[in-house]
Amino acid sequence: LGVPCSAQLGVILAMLAGVIALPYAISRSKLGYYLVAGGEEPEAAQALGVNVARAKLIAMAMSSFLTAFAGTFWAQFTLYIHPKSVMSLDISFEIAFIALIGGRGSIAGPLLGALLLRPVGDFSRIYFGDKLPGLHLIIFGVVLILVMLYQPRGLQEPLTRIYNRVMDRMCGGREAAA
Repeated sequence: LGVPCSAQLGVILAMLAGVIALPYAISRSKLGYYLVAGGEEPEAAQALGVNVARAKLIAMAMSSFLTAFAGTFWAQFTLYIHPKSVMSLDISFEIAFIALIGGRGSIAGPLLGALLLRPVGDFSRIYFGDKLPGLHLIIFGVVLILVMLYQPRGLQEPLTRIYNRVMDRMCGGREAAA
């Protein structure tokens, strides 16, 4: 690519910050409330004057923008795009597994799923890819089954409970000391 690796890492981290900040900001805006209302009870939201179709269209446009932005960077990073390399069934499954295992309906869930599954997938492809092609998908499937059996809302929910408990103990300890 000709661009130093540290510059690419900076762009990637800036994109990650933007992709995390945008849904966070939207979830606390009027549009975010419209999307929640339209997703749970569209008829009731429309009865209250919410244009559900417009809110969903805006959300889809923002999602498309972020996808195109990431795809543009990916094309510059790899310098080669082929339909099988970016639109294969493996990649579609992997994206779905990341969201399901991490936890849907939150900002941290897919990030957590990606931090867990990407290294596992890369490790299995590097060390077992020539002997057992597709092993990463089997591992993803087993992890998905275990998560759906024991944590149907994803891994983010128990980690949030643990975090809240730790924060309660830390804050409770400060109040008792004061």
